Parts: sequence; structure tokens; C-alpha cells
Amino acid sequence: MPPLYPPVAAPRRPTGVLGPRPYVGGARASGPLALGLLLGCTPPTPAGEAQFFGADRPVTVFDVRSGLVESGRVVGLTNLVVTVPRAPGGRDLWVQAPEGGAYGGLRLYLNSPRPELQPARGAVLNLVGTVGSRAGHTVLLIDETQGVREVGVGEAVPNRIGPLADYGPWIDSLVELDATVAGCGDAAGLQPLDLGARSAPLVLDPVRAGLRLGAGAQRAGLRGVLQATSGLTRLASQVAEDGGEDAAVGDSGAAADPAAGCAADLWSLRAAPREGWAQLDDLVLSAVGAGEAWAQPAGGGPGLRLRAEDPAALQGAVVGEALTAWGLLAAPRGVVELQLLRAGDRSPMGTAAPVAWTLEALAADPRLAGAVDGGDSGVSDSGVSDSGLDDSGRDDSGPDDSGAPTEGPTPAVSLAWASGALLQLGPLVTTAERAPGRVNSTAALPIDTRLYGGPAPAQQALLSVIGVLDVDLTETALLPRAPADLVVQAR
Repeated sequence: MPPLYPPVAAPRRPTGVLGPRPYVGGARASGPLALGLLLGCTPPTPAGEAQFFGADRPVTVFDVRSGLVESGRVVGLTNLVVTVPRAPGGRDLWVQAPEGGAYGGLRLYLNSPRPELQPARGAVLNLVGTVGSRAGHTVLLIDETQGVREVGVGEAVPNRIGPLADYGPWIDSLVELDATVAGCGDAAGLQPLDLGARSAPLVLDPVRAGLRLGAGAQRAGLRGVLQATSGLTRLASQVAEDGGEDAAVGDSGAAADPAAGCAADLWSLRAAPREGWAQLDDLVLSAVGAGEAWAQPAGGGPGLRLRAEDPAALQGAVVGEALTAWGLLAAPRGVVELQLLRAGDRSPMGTAAPVAWTLEALAADPRLAGAVDGGDSGVSDSGVSDSGLDDSGRDDSGPDDSGAPTEGPTPAVSLAWASGALLQLGPLVTTAERAPGRVNSTAALPIDTRLYGGPAPAQQALLSVIGVLDVDLTETALLPRAPADLVVQAR
């Protein structure tokens, strides 16, 4: 196990000054010669002989990160190990001196896109860049005239730390610590960590590593790179091994499910919506679209959109699949959905037929207590919708002289609490076509055939419909899954 580092005293400025141009091998060099030597394009420079404080010693990451090198200086650094590669489309990456230590990590920022620069985790780099600042933190700025050269493969030693009041010396460094996950996180997936008394706030960013850690999980040897962004200090884990080991083993000697602390069910999420990580068991897919699907409890009820951030997460998904899902609850469209970030977030568990409910049966279920606001929902004090639909899902408002059901008030199906449910509605009458595949209806609810790409039902058709209720910030619609979900009735 790496040594546990104590709090670090402020660095002292060494004797000597940084020369105005790179020094290589004790001799002054400038222009292309200096750049070539620093990047190893000519006979290799001995490790560490990139640039000097006078005649004393080469410039190191410690000098840059601790403020011994002033902003605006061009420096050369050698033999640094990549700890965080570039994200897709990003310009940041993190490196560290192989031996670690205080002020041993550094964030690099590419001033131009440079898509050819994609060093992997563990790559060893020689660098030339300009010391600068972003969001108040020291970085090495690299423009198109400066260099990043990959010279090998190595490994950075993680810095073992304990509870600290100030993470400053360890920002941008790979660290290892023991902590308890204190919550299921926010919509970005950041989870608070508890390191013990007198420790500054710290959050875990498990997204890149795909860690599944629920509230209360106790971890020994949790690893990641400390990053200071947006007013937060985050532990950014990179690979699955960064999750460490379970530090709370029960009497049986078996480790608990580390994700259990974020287990949830759709009924409770409707009654008390939240964001962050969630593990949902006993789901059935009620509808499948392109890059998205809808799931609900095995016996029917409130549903949830599953959105595949990784297309492989829903590959092979079919209606009727029973599954367990792990993902990130977020509300980018105004209604909470579960984002599946990678293929393993969906675990098929067999098959089960999805059950369609009427809106009234859903609204009256006592498990939704507190989720339905009678003042705004179109649901009466009895918990039954006043939309003009009876318990069977059929219109009880009576036909007009033409024999068609009369138009009633906007039904409760426009509410977020019913979003994602597989519903049975009708009879209703289609009215004006709004767009290809989309038609209005007397249920004050558009019918949209986008899940199977068929034409919209004919206008003035009398229908019974089964479909998934799709709700977003702008409009609500009922999505039949196939032509068989539209049953035309005789007038």
C-alpha cells in the first residue's frame, strides 16, 4: 500500500531563477533545437534535464504546481504519466510524476483541438507548454506550436491520503483513500464522500469508471484523480479497479451488494421523485424505440423512460423483457428518466407480459399517495380522474347527437406522475392531423405512431388505444407500439 502522506507544508522557493529559454543538458538552447531536444526528436535528453532553475536542478511538476514557476513561462517537462486521458471532444488531460508526491499532478489544456493527440492512460509523455491558469488553478497550456510526445508506457504511484482540511497539494494527482459513500448523488452522478471528521468536502465522480456504489457503501482503497472544477473537489475514478474493496464485511464473511444503498422502485420514485444513481429491479419493458425504451413494474403501473447514452445498453431489447437496470436518474426533458451509460447497465432476467392500466386505476392506487396533486392533476378528491373516463378507461360523458363521444376537459394524462405508464384509453375520436404520424383526439391527447413509423390514424376514427404515455417539457402524447395497439370500433 502506498505511504500515507501527512499534510504538506508550503513549498520554499529554491535558489536560482528560471532561465528565459530552455536549458538542455546544462547548455543553453533555443528555438527548434530546444523543442526537438525536449521532445526527444534528436538524441534523447536524460530524464529530467528539460529546463533548469539556474544551475541547480531541472524544472519539475512540483515547481509548476506549487507556484515556483510564474505564469506565462514556457517550460519543458519529461517522463510524466497520463492519469486521465482526454474525454471525447475534450481538451483536458491529466499527468503525474511517476513517483507521485505533493504537487506531483498537473492538468494539461490544449489550446487547439489537435485530434491526433490521444495518449492513453499510462502513456509516458514529454511536454513543452506555457504555465497558465484556468478557473483559478494552475495548468500547462499547450498550443499548436508546442509539443506532446509519447515516449513510453508507465504507471503513476497513487498518493495515499487521509482526511484533510485542504486538498490543495493533491489537486490533479492520483490518490487513494478510504471513505463511505454518503448518498446516491445528483443528476451529474456526483456522490458525496465521508472521510471522517475534519475533512474538507469531497465528491466521487464514478461515471468514467462505471462504479456502482450506493449510499452507505464503505470502500477501502478508493482511487481517482482529484480535480477542482465548478467549486467542487471531485475524486474522478477512471477504471473499475479504482472502486477499491468493500470495507464492511458482515458476520457471514460475504460482502454486501455495493449498489444496494441506491435501490429504488417506480412507485416510490413517483411519490417522491429524486435524481442521482438508482438500481431498479423487477421491471418489464413495455415499449422500445430507437435509443430509448420504457419500463414499468411487472404488474403495471407508473413507468419510466430508459435512455441509452451508450447504444449498446439497449441492443437486443424487446417488449416483454424482464430486467434489472442501473443508471442515472435525471430530468433533461422535465420528467425524470433513467440514463443507461454503458452496456452492462441493463440485465435481462427473462420475459413477462407488460400490463396496461387505465389512468383512473393508476391515479387511485394508494402507492401513489402524495404524488398526485388534486388541484392541478385533473384528479378529484376521491383520487379518480374527472377527465370523462370511467374505471374501464372508456368515456362516460355520453355521445352527442352524432353518436361520437363528446370532448371533455384535459385529462390527467398530461402529468409527470403518469409518464411512461402503459395505458389503455378509449373509445376516443381522432380529430385533426398535426404532423405525419401524429393526430389529435377527443381525449385531449395526441396519438403518435413514431415507435413503429406507421401513418397516423384516419381523422374522425373511433378508436380504443393502448400506448405508452410520453411526457416532456413541451407536449404529451400516447405512443402505440404497433398497428395492433389501435383498435377501430364501429360507430
